[in-house]
Amino acid sequence: MDMAVVNDVVDLGATEIWTLDNQTSLAHSWHIHDIHFWVTEVIDGSINMLNPNEYPEIFKGPKDNVLVQPGWKLSYITTFSDFATPIVATSSYMYHCHVRPHEDKGMLGTFVVWDGSTDVEENDLSSISTASTTKSCTRCSLFTWSQHQN
Repeated sequence: MDMAVVNDVVDLGATEIWTLDNQTSLAHSWHIHDIHFWVTEVIDGSINMLNPNEYPEIFKGPKDNVLVQPGWKLSYITTFSDFATPIVATSSYMYHCHVRPHEDKGMLGTFVVWDGSTDVEENDLSSISTASTTKSCTRCSLFTWSQHQN
């Protein structure tokens, strides 16, 4: 993971749904800095939707960490309501798996919450990743995450 790169720029005030798709045989402890989120949906490996009343430990929020079990597809919603910074890597926040070898092999990214008030020079944009909004871990390519503006 190149810590000198900003992987994502999120607009201040944006509400986004992020989906974590774990098609591996391992559980992944997912953590995001700066914000808290609410789990909205979990689909298990048998393609059954988990009932929030039966799994309050998963759905009760707010959270900044969640354990994504093997075969699960978990979605959460959050609003990036504060801590806007310029678009530079030194002002970024992280999202990552707490399994250290996974983090080291790509299950870690950075984002900046931007309020649009600072001018962005062409040179500043060179540090922003142009990867798609769907990403995967290079160690376990069957774990992917994506974000969608709500």
